[in-house]
Amino acid sequence: MSTFEEARLHNRKQRRSSAIAVTKETTHLLECIQFTVQVNEDIAQLHDLLTQLGSLKDSLQVRKEIERTVRHCLEAAKSAKDRFLYIMINCRENVKLQNQAGQHMGIFGFCLTYMQGELKKCLQLISTFPMKEANLSQKSIEEDMTELDEILIGVEKHIHYIRPSAEAAAERM
Repeated sequence: MSTFEEARLHNRKQRRSSAIAVTKETTHLLECIQFTVQVNEDIAQLHDLLTQLGSLKDSLQVRKEIERTVRHCLEAAKSAKDRFLYIMINCRENVKLQNQAGQHMGIFGFCLTYMQGELKKCLQLISTFPMKEANLSQKSIEEDMTELDEILIGVEKHIHYIRPSAEAAAERM
């Protein structure tokens, strides 16, 4: 085997080993991106469901679906936040990964900020169009809003260009 062929073989082995290392380091980032997409899809579904409140399509089933969608979105948001924070805290030596995580965390924060608006809209609609049999109540939405604020505060500590939540803004004043 010539020296040139040995060098090519050595370079291929190096590329494979570095690709494996990158894959292991970026697993959390890929999960974060998947959770961000899931949160975004849940918010879109919530938006569509909210258009049905107070219309002829409003029903007990629609309100249960709203409640289920909000719960699912909050669970995905918690998981994404935990993984983002893992990357931000434990992968400090990998600057490229930190930068990518920061960008995606910003997008994630904007999704959560948009969800805050959707939950406020939901609160207004269920108070305007109450339904006695429904589990979806003002109290449950307010609890969800509090939970979302806690998630956003955790994200805001690491990303500074996200619009502050109401609680964080009140603390700064």
